[in-house]
Amino acid sequence: VVRPKLGVITQDVENLLNRGVSLPVREGLLVMSVARGGSAERAGLRGLSQDAQGEVVIGDIITSVDGEKVASQDDLYRILDKKQINDTVQV
Repeated sequence: VVRPKLGVITQDVENLLNRGVSLPVREGLLVMSVARGGSAERAGLRGLSQDAQGEVVIGDIITSVDGEKVASQDDLYRILDKKQINDTVQV
């Protein structure tokens, strides 16, 4: 089975908050990395990076896809399962 995907690796914000990570939202998916050359990169999504001083810079946090709330990986998969490969989604 081939399923649509965004081309990102994410972590649940709630899990990170429970581990003491400070984030600007309470729910969503923190983009850890973006597949090079993939649709997410072409759309401008950004994962974690480091600044010149070596500090971690937070990238994007996905809170909704096509207007549907995303609080976990399961939410993202549920939404993407309704899509076809090459469909465009609003993130």
